[in-house]
Amino acid sequence: MNNDLPFGRKISFFELVSEKEYWIEIPIIQRDYAQGRENTEDIRQHFLKTLKAHLLEDKPLDLDFIYGSIEAKTATVSKFVPLDGQQRLTTLFLLHWYLALKDDQIDSFRAVASAATHSKFTYETRISSREFCNALLSNPISLPESAEHKLSGKIRNYPWYFLSWDNDPTISSMLKMLDAVHKLFFDTQGYYQKLTRTKKPIITFQFIELKNFGLSDTLYIKMNSRGKVLTDFENFKAKFEQILEQHDKSSNTKLKDTFSIKIDTVWTDLFWQYRDQKNNTFDKKIMNLFRLLFLNQYALKEKVSNRNLQILFEKKIELNFYKYEILKCFDLESVTNILAQMELLADNEHKLAKHISSLPLFSEQMLFEKVIDPNTNVNITEALQFHALYQYIIYNKTSLGIDHWMRVIRNLTENTIYNEVSEYEASLKSIENLLPHSNAILTYLAAEKSRPKSFWGPQVEEEKIKATLMLKDHKWQKAFAEIEDHPYFNGQIGFLLKFSGISQNINLQDLKNWDLDNSYYNNFISYSNKAAILFGKDGIKPFPDFLFERALLSVGDYMLRKKKNYSFLINGLERDISWKKLLRDDNKERSHLKILLDSISDYDNLESELENIIASASVTDWRRHFIEYPEMIASCGNNKFVRFDESDEILLLEKLQTNGTHREYYSFALYLKLLKMNNTAGYITSNSVESLKYINHINGKRISIAFYIDEYHVKTNDELLNFTEEDDIIDYLKEQNIITDNP
Repeated sequence: MNNDLPFGRKISFFELVSEKEYWIEIPIIQRDYAQGRENTEDIRQHFLKTLKAHLLEDKPLDLDFIYGSIEAKTATVSKFVPLDGQQRLTTLFLLHWYLALKDDQIDSFRAVASAATHSKFTYETRISSREFCNALLSNPISLPESAEHKLSGKIRNYPWYFLSWDNDPTISSMLKMLDAVHKLFFDTQGYYQKLTRTKKPIITFQFIELKNFGLSDTLYIKMNSRGKVLTDFENFKAKFEQILEQHDKSSNTKLKDTFSIKIDTVWTDLFWQYRDQKNNTFDKKIMNLFRLLFLNQYALKEKVSNRNLQILFEKKIELNFYKYEILKCFDLESVTNILAQMELLADNEHKLAKHISSLPLFSEQMLFEKVIDPNTNVNITEALQFHALYQYIIYNKTSLGIDHWMRVIRNLTENTIYNEVSEYEASLKSIENLLPHSNAILTYLAAEKSRPKSFWGPQVEEEKIKATLMLKDHKWQKAFAEIEDHPYFNGQIGFLLKFSGISQNINLQDLKNWDLDNSYYNNFISYSNKAAILFGKDGIKPFPDFLFERALLSVGDYMLRKKKNYSFLINGLERDISWKKLLRDDNKERSHLKILLDSISDYDNLESELENIIASASVTDWRRHFIEYPEMIASCGNNKFVRFDESDEILLLEKLQTNGTHREYYSFALYLKLLKMNNTAGYITSNSVESLKYINHINGKRISIAFYIDEYHVKTNDELLNFTEEDDIIDYLKEQNIITDNP
């Protein structure tokens, strides 16, 4: 019998073990069987459904190349040792075994797939894997009565199944795969005959023996770096090239040539700069680039699954060719766009190309590095910006004018809050709709009815105002750019347009009649300068003793709410209680900031100015003590939280809830007043709204002073007194010689 296989011959699994009588031995250098793992369910289901569909329709299915070598097992028996393809081969072995059992052909399958009690399909990796394969073919096994009952449970209950086999990852994966096969193929009949026919076989692969390349196993291992199965990228690359070749044939394109040449030259040189220094590979990084490119193309389709979008966003979820195929990512338009974007990545020196001349706060380099970083997820804003950047050049065939475009995109995306991936999809499609206007984006925005959808409405209106003014007079372009590029404002300057009187007075459709003298411009520059002085990259610049908060509070109640609490505001970008939130919303809280900015006359001596504003404040409501004593705000924790309780108590919270340490407003203010008068005193905090917060001693004398139900309650020497005013308590304490009056 001639056991030689022609180079690249299509052959079925059954032919390999029957006609050629080969044993198939998975070598030690291969990893464990993985298609049955928990985290590969989508891949497993797709592969099995594909096999079933082709068997049902009697339609040929080629499972690509399987590389390996033919070696002598004995003097008369040869074995096939696959170096790539063991995942597919293992699944085919299990499918043959199951369908043989299902169609009462197990004896027929045993006759060709085993020798005595030994399976011809075996693993060199572990003895347990080898013994499990032997057990499947040498023991009588019956199938469960329904598709819903797991086959793995029945196999584990047989006396020949060793409990220790549960520790073998290959066996665990095989059992998981058998459960999936059982559930999907339980209702079939006659599929074993289809699967094993040798004339026009349905399921085949292309066999390539290494010796046909003149390569030794050692050289193959060196080429493959690991001597294990091909990486996800190597497999993806081979299958992706097949997809491109199909498109070339049907559409008369040259996509495959472009990809094949660039991926081995220019793009390799580019990614080599970002390779993993430990193993000199960049496979994961280039796969992350493809991930984002496919994500954006998938999101542009008509019917999009939010779950699939989320999967594409999460780098911790491994993806491969089959997952992209399930999502139908390989249509001609998508792959053409993806290759076009990749063409723009590298410059003439094979480094990352720079397309934007000047746009602070936006770095092509940093964005690209985050996209390819396996350990960092790209957020929605970044995904949108990446798409907008390269699509502009593809659409306009030039990068001229891209700075205006990306500035608008940056402003819109950075200042739209995204909660769901569906919102990302909507914004991405909006960017696509804007592309025809991208090289004249200011003109488009200045038009009356042009309002880009799926971005935050007030930011869209802000961009329209700015575009209108920039087209009217070039000086606005410089003025806007300088303050937009402030790291905390990051393109959002609507509060300055309002403070300077522009947004409420401008008529976008009739600028000829709008007062365009220097008053509005000068106002805008003035407020921009003031804001730049007060705000740093994280928010309000630090002032001692909460001077800014207290001065602003003297103007009005500017606090913002989060759940049951109110905050004096924090730095950063927190959605509910940050300075960014105050600047973002046009409301009465923000109007107090304008009044304060107008009240400061000398911005070179801010601390002195703020102190004077605080000293001259004549506030008599609940704000009074917060303005008077900086320690009051300091006691409100990192979030500066205050709770206005249902019983009219004002609680100073160190944490988010009242089960954390907190103080009562009026009693704590009295405590601070006593200290200011050079008395000693103690204050008892609480972590329960039911417990009192109170002064427990003054100048060594036991006394308790608490505030609740709108009164001060003073207890001393078993005497309980009530007061409604703080001054009355002070007078009482003086009369009793409990305190001194030496502030």
